[in-house]
Amino acid sequence: MEQDTFEYLKNHFELHAQEAYRSFRLSSDTMRILCETGLPEEIEDLNIQFYMSSPEKPCFADNCVVIGNDFGTDIRINSQDEVISVDPCGELPTRFVNTNLEAFLVFIVIFLKFREQAADASNDEAERMLREVRKEFEKADAKALCDEENCWAVILEDMESEFM
Repeated sequence: MEQDTFEYLKNHFELHAQEAYRSFRLSSDTMRILCETGLPEEIEDLNIQFYMSSPEKPCFADNCVVIGNDFGTDIRINSQDEVISVDPCGELPTRFVNTNLEAFLVFIVIFLKFREQAADASNDEAERMLREVRKEFEKADAKALCDEENCWAVILEDMESEFM
């Protein structure tokens, strides 16, 4: 994980790791994050709740590990190590989030830093900053924005309509 991403998370959140994830077949990088580095319990600005502080074993569903939820959809890691958003009731489409957990965390940090800086910015400054966010997203994980229905593409569109 990029050092500043980890430092940002560590400085802003209490991180929780859970050894129980070792029982699943995930990449070594994902295992390191889940079992050693940890994740925050909640990211309020994105309405994300991670299941890391729960004493229960991690949930496994449809060949995916469920690591949290947002707006009622599960945040899962599939067998290709991709982060996806899945509606457990099947009413909403499954959305691609990121290529892997590390990229997901990088995107979260980029988003949170933008929110901090945009709070005091003019609309012109926020527009310029949003263009930079898009560039940073594309650099970190271009696949996350390659389809307008992907999770981060939808979030970015919402952010752009808020400031542009």
